[in-house]
Amino acid sequence: MRANKKMAHGPVVEADTLIPVANYLGAGLIAYLYVGTPAQKVTIVFDSGSDWTSLETDMCSNCYAPVFKTKNSTTYSNSSTKLYSLRYNNMTLNGYVG
Repeated sequence: MRANKKMAHGPVVEADTLIPVANYLGAGLIAYLYVGTPAQKVTIVFDSGSDWTSLETDMCSNCYAPVFKTKNSTTYSNSSTKLYSLRYNNMTLNGYVG
């Protein structure tokens, strides 16, 4: 990731920034980004076959580190009580909209 500026809470990435991605168990692509306040380096899963992007959190029981620690973020808000489920080739992703 190429950050154009460094701020107190973490890097700010411009829209034209290239972010390296890798294959994620044959089901999608992963990248490492900074999210939240203060900024946390986390794993983001992009599914190129749908409009879903998933962020693994500390509520996950079987995720790859680094995960987003919801309690450490002053800007996190769980905006949904509905559990969503998305079936991938060989796995199912369950989660909430945050």
